[in-house]
Amino acid sequence: MLGGVCSFAAATFLGPRIGRFDNGHHHPPMGNTVIAFLGLFILWWAWLAFNTASSYGLSRGRWGFTIRAAVMTMLGSMGGGVLACAFSIFDNKGKAYPFQIMNGVLASLVSVTGGCYLYDSWSAVLTGAIGSLLCLLCMKLMDKFKIDDPLYACTVHGVGGAWGLISIGLFAVDPISQPTTGGRSGLFLGGGFDLLKSQMAEAGTILVWGLLTTWTLLWIINQFVRVKLTPEEEALGADYVEHEVDHARNALEEMKPLWSREVELSDGLQYRLSSSVASARDLSSGMYKGNINAAFTDGNGVPFGASAKNDQTQVNCGVN
Repeated sequence: MLGGVCSFAAATFLGPRIGRFDNGHHHPPMGNTVIAFLGLFILWWAWLAFNTASSYGLSRGRWGFTIRAAVMTMLGSMGGGVLACAFSIFDNKGKAYPFQIMNGVLASLVSVTGGCYLYDSWSAVLTGAIGSLLCLLCMKLMDKFKIDDPLYACTVHGVGGAWGLISIGLFAVDPISQPTTGGRSGLFLGGGFDLLKSQMAEAGTILVWGLLTTWTLLWIINQFVRVKLTPEEEALGADYVEHEVDHARNALEEMKPLWSREVELSDGLQYRLSSSVASARDLSSGMYKGNINAAFTDGNGVPFGASAKNDQTQVNCGVN
């Protein structure tokens, strides 16, 4: 949960990427759906090792917790995956959107992680399904309020993690006393509100701590090192600017113009920013030489400014 809260704080601190919400709330196209699903299955498989290794080991009869953790992890992710498929088909008028399905499955895995060996089979499925649903609904809510988290980590891990903590207070079954719940069961299984109150207090503490510390640290760092990419760096892409990684489909020599989009301003005017490569790569210096052209137009596409010279502003930039 803490990682999701920190992600939300960072997203609100940085603001949305240029042009992210220009054309409604549609998600940017995925880079490679096949590779993304491969990553999902790697995570899904690794989650078994993660959850089973966190259940007090195998000695002195504790192997039963390990087996229970593995089974409930799979049942929870199954519930989340089925719900994510159904939600996506309903939300997209008969077509399943891969990004929603992947995040729904991941949110269900996050949801069952905290109490993976404390659930019964039915409650594991229910916990995973509700976690998936909450994640997908909060993704739409983030789009509505124009909060740009590229991976929706705050909904997958933040919302999924918070629900996972609360669900322990509702569904936990702990017949053998362990440090986790001290032998207490959840509200719906005769344990009363005691465990639920503890879990809710923990979720609230994580929320406040994560928001305050992340915002504070980002503000301090930003006083010395710019945290957000400049518009020129966004145009070229963080992969290239930060790591000098060129993608074949984004090869700078061939892509002219490299990037172009329109951004609606608050007064109804449009800001058009485009980037094009002015020359080939200078092999001796390892530099790409390009320029960023910014043109301001009104809603009808008519340039405005004090004079024709000011209608288009050119900013030369070199990118390592």
